[in-house]
Amino acid sequence: MPDYHIPTDKEIAVKICTIILTDLSRNWSLADLAAEQHITTFTLRRIFKKQYGISLTEYYLKVRMEKAKELLATSNNTIQMIGEAVGYVEGNNFQKRFKKHTGITPGEWRKKFGQ
Repeated sequence: MPDYHIPTDKEIAVKICTIILTDLSRNWSLADLAAEQHITTFTLRRIFKKQYGISLTEYYLKVRMEKAKELLATSNNTIQMIGEAVGYVEGNNFQKRFKKHTGITPGEWRKKFGQ
């Protein structure tokens, strides 16, 4: 009989983080991520919160904003391009989210922390 491995909660959470980090420009839905691990969205939410102490939505926003800050400081790409690289098709949506998260606009971040 084949030996099946049932992933632990930690393995599932780490895999979800890896999937997200591999392609921040993709707008992963909770249902897509749960399906990747063959679990329900409820189970995914519970596992993620238990492992990391924050919701999957909070994590997703945090890693997107961290990557955006890095790109703003180190690249000459336009703010629109950086927004798209981290999953925001609408430039205004990216700028609003960025300001809410950091307290300053992407342009101000670039001026303050850029090369």
